[in-house]
Amino acid sequence: MFIRLTLNYSGEPILINLDMVTAFHKNFNDGGCWVDYVGGDIGYRVTESLDEIQALISARIMNP
Repeated sequence: MFIRLTLNYSGEPILINLDMVTAFHKNFNDGGCWVDYVGGDIGYRVTESLDEIQALISARIMNP
């Protein structure tokens, strides 16, 4: 399942494959959060908060 998030540094949208995500971390420095991918060497800083990401995932599950 994919969700669309926004990169923090450029404002560009990115599709995140939830099957490849290992963790979401709150970004305390400038809001949003970090998305860590399998392998540990890939991560993205996005503008959405953890609550917003949870809502996006819930909406995708309820309305695929």
